[in-house]
Amino acid sequence: MNDGPLKQSYRSSDIKKCILGLHGKPFNGLVQYHLRTTGPNLETAVKSMIAALEPHEFSIVESMIDNLNIEAHDVRFWHRDCLTMYTAFEAMYSVPADASGHKIEIEDVFNVFQIVVLHFARECRDNKPLRIHAGVKKGWFS
Repeated sequence: MNDGPLKQSYRSSDIKKCILGLHGKPFNGLVQYHLRTTGPNLETAVKSMIAALEPHEFSIVESMIDNLNIEAHDVRFWHRDCLTMYTAFEAMYSVPADASGHKIEIEDVFNVFQIVVLHFARECRDNKPLRIHAGVKKGWFS
């Protein structure tokens, strides 16, 4: 990932605490949280995070999202534990990145996880049938 302000704003110890805090929370709950809190800025958030990717990272993330979009058809995908999802994303990202000779940093994996979560938040925002399937509520009272 580019060494811009996005990467510099994280400290590894903060990321590790955040990752551990994912345990026990369903993935659809995290998507719902980002849908509600990021709201109209979802498009900008996704685009800016993707813009910060190196070319080799972009192709890996694009492939991951394509595969995860297929998995998202299974309702169980949305109810998986967030830490389990993070670990799976880490493996999906790390294998091709490592094979291409790129050093993998915790910040990079966390950013990839965030991109995927924000991608699904945006998809749920724009697609009511998906939102219902995922068990994600768009508004605070919906």
